[in-house]
Amino acid sequence: GGYQPRLLWAVLRELSPRLLALGRCNLLLSDGEWLFAHGDNSLHSVTRTCAVETHRLASPELRVELRHEGPQVASVVATVPLTEGEDWRPFARGEIRVFHAGEPVPE
Repeated sequence: GGYQPRLLWAVLRELSPRLLALGRCNLLLSDGEWLFAHGDNSLHSVTRTCAVETHRLASPELRVELRHEGPQVASVVATVPLTEGEDWRPFARGEIRVFHAGEPVPE
């Protein structure tokens, strides 16, 4: 009984080849605490410790401002890198990354 994120991770690893055989499949699955990200053709992630700061986006029309009490770890998953000057890591085809409370979880 109970929620078993490691079991869900194993199920997604097992399903990945089948998903890829059907066509493109970038997939995000979350329960609000855990985020499971399956990459296919174009998925990237970055994890940062946020302070009160502004990040410049690749788009000149948009701006992201992060404000909160004390440092906070956050991970962002997107089809293209959204900010400049950060270490956005592309997913390999079929790669699954898991995040918990904003931080990457090692396999």
